[in-house]
Amino acid sequence: MASLESPPSPNALYRYRADVPLTRPICQGDIFEVANLTCLSGNQRVVILTHPCSMRQGVALRNRLTIAQVTTAKSPVPLPWKGRYRIMPLPDLDPGDHFWQIDFEEIHTISSATLVTNKRIVCLEDLGITLLQQRYIHYLTRYQVETNTLYDSSANVLTEVELMEYWVESLVGDSSSDLEEKIRCQQAQFDKYITPLRNDLLMESKRASVRRKVYSEIEKRLR
Repeated sequence: MASLESPPSPNALYRYRADVPLTRPICQGDIFEVANLTCLSGNQRVVILTHPCSMRQGVALRNRLTIAQVTTAKSPVPLPWKGRYRIMPLPDLDPGDHFWQIDFEEIHTISSATLVTNKRIVCLEDLGITLLQQRYIHYLTRYQVETNTLYDSSANVLTEVELMEYWVESLVGDSSSDLEEKIRCQQAQFDKYITPLRNDLLMESKRASVRRKVYSEIEKRLR
């Protein structure tokens, strides 16, 4: 039986904090500041719980996504985490005085358009995403799954998200005019390119080859 795990440090949880680039595809574990959501009481921060394998149709987000409210706690949870199974701590989420946590007892579904039009303030690192999955599964079932096992089941799509971000960042460049439209266009171009390679992403032995092919294709398009 596995134990619920903890990050080695708060920084290991996060890929981006505060300045999240638009080129980063929306993914599980992203935290948003939202406004006027009637399903929430008090603080208006939410995290996406929908698994990255099931949150899209093509490059577009599905109409509704599952979220949990990000709430404040009275005190920080020291590392290594012990107990507190109804929440996931978010140490050093921002430089303010609050102690933040994901509250698994405040789960809702909302329109994905609500998230797109609001401010994304945090993206979790792959480790942070698998820790979120582990704690959420345990909250729902009391079953403990090792994060390595969870990563193995998500590695293909997490690698695809990473490659899409690099593709868009490389091919959109520093353009400021019509940036969001250019990002959508490049995301669609990436989706078209990666579709025949998705079966290879399912196999760990072939992921490095997919990376090389994507990097090579980006170089061709930059010429």
